[in-house]
Amino acid sequence: MLTYRSVILSLCLLLAASFPAHANEDPELQRILKAHVDAMGGWRAWNKVESIRYIGVITQNDVKYRFCSLKKAPNLVRTTVDIPQKNGNYEMQLVVLHDGENYWQTKKFNGIIDDFKKILDNEKILAIDIDSGIMPFLLQPLSVEFKKSKYSYSRLTEINEETTSIEIIDGENTTIIAKLSNSDMMLKSIVAKYNGHFVTELEYLDFDIVSEIKIPVEIKIKNSNKIESVINIESISLNIGVDNHYFIPKDIDIKPWRYTYA
Repeated sequence: MLTYRSVILSLCLLLAASFPAHANEDPELQRILKAHVDAMGGWRAWNKVESIRYIGVITQNDVKYRFCSLKKAPNLVRTTVDIPQKNGNYEMQLVVLHDGENYWQTKKFNGIIDDFKKILDNEKILAIDIDSGIMPFLLQPLSVEFKKSKYSYSRLTEINEETTSIEIIDGENTTIIAKLSNSDMMLKSIVAKYNGHFVTELEYLDFDIVSEIKIPVEIKIKNSNKIESVINIESISLNIGVDNHYFIPKDIDIKPWRYTYA
């Protein structure tokens, strides 16, 4: 059965080399991280990105959900997903946002919006966190923009012929394993756990190059309820210009996915 929770989690998981002090000092880990940054387009290209708009489709149990996600550096996000109704219209929308400090969610039906509710569930926050920044998750703890990132690199956990795995932690509760392909240093998958419990797994199936940076455009997601979804990004726009008021928890008339933002 489809749930709003699973759709929100699937949606929101829709992600130069002077390293900050919180990066592990292991020279091999630093070499691998630098190679990954370069593979994703490099710092010079990513530092030019002030905002990104994604338009695409989430497919879950053969049902398609149109969505539009707007991000602004360093970690402001507002995502709207259209829920198809039996009559084929998109009369209901789910909205999830990050205002720089907290996560919020609400739903809108026939133009009437519910009050925004702060997301407090730690596992849900972890699942959303992976895709909350304008930069891909693995780059965030390295970026000056994310100098206050709560995540830090712990250690290399496994290196074999095909992949390299990196452990990322947040205190004692959160453990994330990011797996890179040795052939091109691109991200293959992320597995996140909270207090030892599986939260989500993301498999990165395809990337596209936009203005020199590489952005995942097809992501397969499995959540803790064993529900699988696939996110397909159809349109990517960089540096479109957007005011910070779009990212506060209040009703804003953002046009449906098939239009651009006002």
